Amino acid sequence: MLRLDLAQVPQLLEIETNTRERLEEAHRMQWLGEVAALKESLRHITDKKKQADRLRRQAEYGESGTGALDDPAAAGHCPCSCSDDRLR
Repeated sequence: MLRLDLAQVPQLLEIETNTRERLEEAHRMQWLGEVAALKESLRHITDKKKQADRLRRQAEYGESGTGALDDPAAAGHCPCSCSDDRLR
């Protein structure tokens, strides 16, 4: 997966708005396959927005002098040390 550039967040929000509009139309027209695909797209968009939030927090930690190493979530690891890397 490619890493998100924070400068792209406004475009991501625009894509999200467009996808929601298309989803409404697909519901109206009863295009069930399109509904499923658009819902999946929205899940991926949500994941990218979460990634952007993590990147923003990491940048703030770096600027404030406290390293991202002090924050397990910022490092992309589960805070309970269970080696679950799904937070990346």
